[in-house]
Amino acid sequence: MHKIIEFIINLIIKKPILCLGASAFLFLICIPGAQFIKRDHSPEIWFRTDDPLITQLREFEAKFGNDESIIIALNDEKGIFNKKTLETLFLLTKELWLIPGVLRVDSLTNNSHSHSKNDELIIQPYFPDSLNEFQALGQEEIITIEKMAMNDDVVLDYLVDK
Repeated sequence: MHKIIEFIINLIIKKPILCLGASAFLFLICIPGAQFIKRDHSPEIWFRTDDPLITQLREFEAKFGNDESIIIALNDEKGIFNKKTLETLFLLTKELWLIPGVLRVDSLTNNSHSHSKNDELIIQPYFPDSLNEFQALGQEEIITIEKMAMNDDVVLDYLVDK
């Protein structure tokens, strides 16, 4: 091993142009393969693909989702509870569901309001699911939804900012 290191050092000292040329040549040969380099921060890189722990992890993530997420925030100086901003949020939520690999989209437009009346638990969506019904919402209905959302501890400071 010592002789190999000594040979390389002597080669660099005696023929630096040859070494630089060879290094540049190797670099150029490797450039096409650079497009295949990917970053992977998941625990799967440390285990075999058939490892039982990775199999359990995949099953868990398929059922509950994983810890990789993205937050998209909308801001409107007039507040988000206006027809234009809510429609943008509605359409964005629908489009995000279409992205391959997306398992969950949390949005005000696909969230439900839970409350109790007498001894009954009532769960109802804040907004209708179809675009036509959504576009038919009037200003009074939007104001009612805003009041419900601003009084909902789950939604406030999670999906809606004060």
